[in-house]
Amino acid sequence: MAVNMHDESTATAGRLRTVLGYALVGFVNTILPSLVFSSAYLIVPYPRSIVLLIHTLPALLARLPIAHLAWGRNPHASRPHWNTPLAVASAFAVGAFIIYACPPNVTPVLRILGVALASAGAAAGEVLWLGMLGAYGKPGLAGWGLGTGIGGVVCAVLPYVLTVYMGRFLRTGLGYAWYLVPLMLVAHYLVLPQPTLAGTRGDDGDMSKAGIELDVEASGHHSLLMHPEPASSVGSVHANLDLAKRLARPFMLPLGLAMFGQSAVVPGFSRAMTVTSEFGTYTTFLAAYGLAFQLGNLIARSSVLVTKPPRARAMLAMLAASVCLLAWTGISPVLAEPTLVFTLAFVAGLGVGATYMATYVAAVEGKSESNRGLRLGVIGAGEPIGLVLGGLASVAMDAVLCSSELDGNDRWCHTTR
Repeated sequence: MAVNMHDESTATAGRLRTVLGYALVGFVNTILPSLVFSSAYLIVPYPRSIVLLIHTLPALLARLPIAHLAWGRNPHASRPHWNTPLAVASAFAVGAFIIYACPPNVTPVLRILGVALASAGAAAGEVLWLGMLGAYGKPGLAGWGLGTGIGGVVCAVLPYVLTVYMGRFLRTGLGYAWYLVPLMLVAHYLVLPQPTLAGTRGDDGDMSKAGIELDVEASGHHSLLMHPEPASSVGSVHANLDLAKRLARPFMLPLGLAMFGQSAVVPGFSRAMTVTSEFGTYTTFLAAYGLAFQLGNLIARSSVLVTKPPRARAMLAMLAASVCLLAWTGISPVLAEPTLVFTLAFVAGLGVGATYMATYVAAVEGKSESNRGLRLGVIGAGEPIGLVLGGLASVAMDAVLCSSELDGNDRWCHTTR
């Protein structure tokens, strides 16, 4: 009896450390690239569409090679090589230092390099910690969802807090990077328990016992996670690329569609929305608008421990409806009431967060231990693809709406506030 109670207490402590550790690394991995991007944005002399590509293409191009290096050569590993988090932290630190040290009159090539390093570092962090979910299971995913959700909320309001509330330059936020990078390393090496102590795979890791129903199960794609390739072929680049292709439709596509919706909403075409008397500046409006979206995203991402995720297909339909209605509020000033706009943004955030968590729950659910890390690391490639396409679509809509006139109303893009 005493031994069982001790084992249960140890497992509970391991699960709590897992949730906390993943929450910390998820928070840092979300905040750091945002700090670098926002600090470099105003001093990179390119239009928004080019800046969007600079932000996202390094993450897309780096993800598959990093997944192969971290997981593809050892299909049974529960954690990658011990120094992999150091490489992630180094990419963030060097990228932040480049942006911090470069004065505005320096060639933009150096700033682009700093942004690319931060973008690739964020992708490497996702590959690393999402790949480890095979060992840490549901508590790890819950912690990751909580941390990334809180990080999104902070990213939404930080520009307003720094520039309007505190009266500082946006670049001053980059100073927080020197605290966040060590926090990431402490969370990985000291807070996260070893997989054997996490207490996740036996009872919490096998999510099929909880009755979770997912679209990928119904379509038969769940077998991709249940029956991996033989270990002898996993280490080859060709086999790993083939695996990525087969994971595209059941896992990458939902993530890509969710990120398309996110990029279309925040910042999306918010610059083309109608000016309202409740907000004196666009910065204030964008902070409130982004906060509404990120609160919905946070609620959806952090609820995995208390409720099963809804079906991804239903959440994508809800997201699509929200995006369409938001677009209509931009076209018709009659519907541009802040209450309606923020409610739609909140619902869109719920759709994005729920789709994200449902997709990763399905990926973590596979019972086979072989090659799990690579699969979990690869499917996130759908995110930067969706962000790029959604961002470009919102840029185009922004241009169309801003070129039109409103009866007696102004758009934010028509003002200097």
